[in-house]
Amino acid sequence: VLHVALRADRDAVINSDGANVVPEVWSVLDAMKAFSEKVRSGAWTGHTGKALTDVVAIGIGGSYLGVEFVYEALRTDPEAAKA
Repeated sequence: VLHVALRADRDAVINSDGANVVPEVWSVLDAMKAFSEKVRSGAWTGHTGKALTDVVAIGIGGSYLGVEFVYEALRTDPEAAKA
Protein backbone atom coordinates (compact mmCIF):
# COMPACT_ATOMS: atom_id res chain seq x y z
CA VAL A 1 0.00 0.00 0.00
CA LEU A 2 1.16 3.49 -0.70
CA HIS A 3 2.30 5.17 2.52
CA VAL A 4 0.41 8.31 1.56
CA ALA A 5 -2.81 6.28 1.77
CA LEU A 6 -2.16 5.69 5.48
CA ARG A 7 -2.47 9.42 6.09
CA ALA A 8 -5.31 10.09 3.66
CA ASP A 9 -8.73 11.29 4.74
CA ARG A 10 -11.41 8.62 4.78
CA ASP A 11 -13.08 10.06 1.68
CA ALA A 12 -9.86 10.50 -0.33
CA VAL A 13 -9.23 8.63 -3.55
CA ILE A 14 -5.79 7.15 -4.12
CA ASN A 15 -5.62 4.69 -6.96
CA SER A 16 -3.11 1.89 -7.21
CA ASP A 17 -3.35 -0.53 -10.10
CA GLY A 18 -6.71 1.00 -11.00
CA ALA A 19 -8.35 0.61 -7.59
CA ASN A 20 -8.94 3.09 -4.78
CA VAL A 21 -6.89 1.76 -1.83
CA VAL A 22 -8.21 4.22 0.78
CA PRO A 23 -11.30 2.21 1.85
CA GLU A 24 -9.16 -0.88 2.50
CA VAL A 25 -6.60 1.18 4.43
CA TRP A 26 -9.34 2.71 6.59
CA SER A 27 -10.80 -0.74 7.21
CA VAL A 28 -7.48 -1.84 8.70
CA LEU A 29 -7.07 1.42 10.64
CA ASP A 30 -10.56 0.98 12.11
CA ALA A 31 -9.74 -2.60 13.12
CA MET A 32 -6.50 -1.43 14.77
CA LYS A 33 -8.39 1.25 16.69
CA ALA A 34 -11.02 -1.24 17.87
CA PHE A 35 -8.32 -3.66 19.03
CA SER A 36 -6.34 -0.97 20.86
CA GLU A 37 -9.51 0.26 22.59
CA LYS A 38 -10.25 -3.29 23.77
CA VAL A 39 -6.71 -3.65 25.12
CA ARG A 40 -6.82 -0.29 26.90
CA SER A 41 -10.27 -0.91 28.40
CA GLY A 42 -9.31 -4.38 29.66
CA ALA A 43 -11.91 -6.08 27.47
CA TRP A 44 -9.15 -7.96 25.62
CA THR A 45 -7.57 -10.40 28.03
CA GLY A 46 -4.65 -12.76 27.99
CA HIS A 47 -4.61 -16.53 28.53
CA THR A 48 -5.20 -16.08 32.26
CA GLY A 49 -8.32 -14.00 31.68
CA LYS A 50 -6.61 -10.93 33.12
CA ALA A 51 -6.26 -7.61 31.31
CA LEU A 52 -2.99 -7.06 29.46
CA THR A 53 -0.56 -4.79 31.29
CA ASP A 54 2.70 -5.21 29.38
CA VAL A 55 3.77 -5.25 25.76
CA VAL A 56 6.88 -7.02 24.51
CA ALA A 57 8.16 -6.11 21.06
CA ILE A 58 10.31 -8.75 19.39
CA GLY A 59 11.96 -7.62 16.19
CA ILE A 60 13.32 -9.93 13.55
CA GLY A 61 14.97 -7.29 11.45
CA GLY A 62 13.57 -4.28 9.73
CA SER A 63 12.81 -0.91 11.16
CA TYR A 64 12.70 -0.04 14.84
CA LEU A 65 10.48 2.96 14.07
CA GLY A 66 7.21 1.11 14.60
CA VAL A 67 8.21 0.16 18.15
CA GLU A 68 9.46 3.68 18.81
CA PHE A 69 6.19 5.18 17.56
CA VAL A 70 4.14 2.91 19.84
CA TYR A 71 6.34 3.85 22.79
CA GLU A 72 5.92 7.56 22.07
CA ALA A 73 2.15 7.21 21.68
CA LEU A 74 1.76 5.29 24.93
CA ARG A 75 4.17 7.54 26.81
CA THR A 76 1.72 10.44 26.50
CA ASP A 77 -1.32 8.38 27.54
CA PRO A 78 -2.12 8.95 31.26
CA GLU A 79 -3.07 5.32 31.86
CA ALA A 80 0.02 4.01 30.06
CA ALA A 81 2.26 6.43 31.97
CA LYS A 82 1.15 4.79 35.25
CA ALA A 83 2.51 1.44 34.06
